[in-house]
Amino acid sequence: LVSRSMIEVDQLDHLTGKSCNERFDQVWVPSRTCEEAFLRGAVNQATLKVLPEAIDTRLFNCSVGLPSKPRPFPAFGIPKLDKFLTSSPNNSFTFLSNFKWEERKNWRG
Repeated sequence: LVSRSMIEVDQLDHLTGKSCNERFDQVWVPSRTCEEAFLRGAVNQATLKVLPEAIDTRLFNCSVGLPSKPRPFPAFGIPKLDKFLTSSPNNSFTFLSNFKWEERKNWRG
């Protein structure tokens, strides 16, 4: 059994670490920072693996410059995101952030 977990703290509590060790064959985390937090929480290093979050680098690649033509909207099929992007003035700058698009992440800033 595999747990794919992420926590935004610097250390997992030891009770949770113990639970990870007892319940899972592997624990996958998205970053070295999460890995360090899980290790500090006593998760067995042999079961802990870093599996970064996926992002399509063909679509989001700042080294290739601007696209030759604007992408039509809605581009993402996520109604709140598409509405947010299409309501921005033409001279605004849109930041790209790689996270789960939900209200709790405060994407409106």
